[in-house]
Amino acid sequence: MPKRSKKTQDPEGFFIVSQLEIEQVNPNFKFEDIPGKTASEISVLRAEGKKCPRCWMWKPGVGADPDYSDVCPRCAGVLRESKISITD
Repeated sequence: MPKRSKKTQDPEGFFIVSQLEIEQVNPNFKFEDIPGKTASEISVLRAEGKKCPRCWMWKPGVGADPDYSDVCPRCAGVLRESKISITD
């Protein structure tokens, strides 16, 4: 029997996607009740927001940081922590 993996801290990074939502469609559904345990449902939709030119991820917060107005909040934090300034 394969080992169950722990929940990842970065599911978007694990699946290499910009955004990820995991929802339980039917609250009465029990995966253990399915013989062979092969049932799943996946929907793929376009991510919200704009594309960050630094990480290439589509994020709704691109441009929200006043000091780093071209990148997403995550990249703005990295640039700020690295003490990299952006000048026009």
